[in-house]
Amino acid sequence: MVVSTVLFSHTRGAQYGVERFTFGVPVLFGVAGFFMRRWDLPIPPLVMGVILGPMAEQYFLTSMVTHGNDLTVFVRRPVSAVVLAIAAVMVGWVALRRWLRATPASSIAEELGAPPEPVVEPRASGAVERSPRPPRDDR
Repeated sequence: MVVSTVLFSHTRGAQYGVERFTFGVPVLFGVAGFFMRRWDLPIPPLVMGVILGPMAEQYFLTSMVTHGNDLTVFVRRPVSAVVLAIAAVMVGWVALRRWLRATPASSIAEELGAPPEPVVEPRASGAVERSPRPPRDDR
């Protein structure tokens, strides 16, 4: 169904002299949207990037030309330095959380020098052997 729709739109567009690029953009975004849904990637950041990306690039290049390609212009003022620091901390925090989720807890504990947890063997009956509780002091 999708293939016939794409072929039909291309042939009808060619008949009226519409550029092929006009039909390629929706197909490209459709394929990107399919893979983003398949891999559970959020769509709003992509939309914001497509809309705000050209403006951010233009203003970045303007500031680079104005200040002689000096990157320190973004940290000279306290407000911009704080905003960049907050952004760096947020990106680092997200990266650290993803790394901690992907790494087993036992390997992180070993890296930090913690003693390994004891292995609990199940009994033949299927019950797990537990250590006895210390007596309670209800005084």
